[in-house]
Amino acid sequence: MMKKILLFISFIIPAVFFMQSCSEAPLEITSENEGVLIYSRNGLIDSLTGTCSSFLTRTAIIDTLDFTKYRSVKIEFDAYTDGDLSRINIFYLNQNAAVNIMNIEGINAISNNKSIIVNSPNIKSYFYLRMQLFASVCTGDLYHLKLRDLKISGIE
Repeated sequence: MMKKILLFISFIIPAVFFMQSCSEAPLEITSENEGVLIYSRNGLIDSLTGTCSSFLTRTAIIDTLDFTKYRSVKIEFDAYTDGDLSRINIFYLNQNAAVNIMNIEGINAISNNKSIIVNSPNIKSYFYLRMQLFASVCTGDLYHLKLRDLKISGIE
């Protein structure tokens, strides 16, 4: 009988700790450089393909984001391009003018960066993503610009 009670307790205590670890609270990452996760979208965000003679632009709404409590913003992503004049921007509108918080351009900047820390715009607004595919060299090949796994965090 005592063995059954000890066995029962040995399963109940870990189960209680496991259930306590689940939470509905927003994700807060404690590391200073990681910040508080504000926006996350996994998987393919967008992909553009074209020739050197085409200048392709695609703009999409990310979401309403609140940066009023943060001094910096960390933007993490996985991107690839082989178009040397391609660019990726994240921006908001202020009196009908686009204000960039992130602007990366070129093969090395887009394909080799995985995260960027920028100053916070200190606003709550709609934020937009703009991807532009363009190449200066005409080889007859197709060029690509892909973005996936976008995470935006606020750093206090």
